[in-house]
Amino acid sequence: MDDKLLWVLVCVSIPLFGVLIFLWGLRSERREKAKAREDAAAQYQGALAKLRDAPADEAAMQETLRLGKTYVDLVRFDKNKSFDEVALMNDLNAVQPASTSLDSIAEATAEPADPDSAVSRLAKLREKRAKGLLTDAEYHEKQLAILDEI
Repeated sequence: MDDKLLWVLVCVSIPLFGVLIFLWGLRSERREKAKAREDAAAQYQGALAKLRDAPADEAAMQETLRLGKTYVDLVRFDKNKSFDEVALMNDLNAVQPASTSLDSIAEATAEPADPDSAVSRLAKLREKRAKGLLTDAEYHEKQLAILDEI
């Protein structure tokens, strides 16, 4: 084989192998991200199911909020998923009974509720909205602010 031809083949094949390795890495990264999203969704749905069984359990609420926030962060920029903080709050509001208040949560857990916890602050928000002190837009804005702090 001619030395020039061999040199050309080497010069062309090395960058080509580099591109193939790069593309393989991208494919693996996409698979890992998809797996992380699936795992986060399953964990969130499991926590949501536990919360449905015990809607006044503050620890279950905190865990569901944490897992939901993790899931939101993983799918925030995914074009194929449409789940955000508002959807998270809608899920949580759906499993919480309408009469859940700070007092009923404290009685059910047999511990005094921390007035600075996210659950307590969300309960206060629901009460204010129920009394007509907040508009729906203000309510959702404040919910998002509380979730962002978690």
